[in-house]
Order: sequence, then C-alpha cells, then structure tokens
Amino acid sequence: MTNTDMLINSLDRAMMESLKVFRQGSVGSEQNFVVVNHENQDAYEVVVDNGIIQKCTCPHSTHRKAVCKHMLKVSMKMKMDIEQLKRVEF
Repeated sequence: MTNTDMLINSLDRAMMESLKVFRQGSVGSEQNFVVVNHENQDAYEVVVDNGIIQKCTCPHSTHRKAVCKHMLKVSMKMKMDIEQLKRVEF
C-alpha cells in the first residue's frame, strides 16, 4: 500500500466512522485532544502545537509515521493543518 493509499484510507475512515473528539487541555502553545472510536474501546491522543497537528499516539501514526484518521478528524473538527501534509509539494 502506498502512502497515498494509506492517506485516502485514513480520510475515508475519518469521514465514515463515528469518532468523538474531546479537548483534553493545553500547556503553552501545545493543545491535546482525545479521539475515541465509535465503540468507546480505544482512545488516542492527538498533539497540536501552535495550531498545527503534530502527532497521534495510535499505532498507525506511531509505527508507520502516517497521517491517521484521528489526526484527520481533529483537523476537520478544529479546522487545523497537519504538519506532515504541510510539507507535501503538489
């Protein structure tokens, strides 16, 4: 699976799945959000710095260094950019 395929898959899942986004708190320029899946079984932390999404604690993002559905969901809900996508040249 290519990086583009993974991104499209994550975007599809972020839009289709019932993910809940909660603001956890902030320290300085860093904000943290918790994204809970539709079954309320898994929750992952999305870290934002200066209004730009930096990382997620889910395995997809941590191990593959990929943009995950949790980062995309926070991006959609909070109208924030994702650092990895800002570096992509079109």
